[in-house]
Amino acid sequence: MNLKKWIITVILALGVVLSVVWIRAHIKIDSCLDSGGRWNYEQKICERQLT
Repeated sequence: MNLKKWIITVILALGVVLSVVWIRAHIKIDSCLDSGGRWNYEQKICERQLT
């Protein structure tokens, strides 16, 4: 594999990894909100009011 193909492969793999991390974070936030919780963006945790 020549250098140009290797660089393209590395860039694509990095893009996939970063996309997965971004999507997982948004799914975590969305599932918190869907369950009635409140997402704390500063602490990055789901807060649920206990009644």
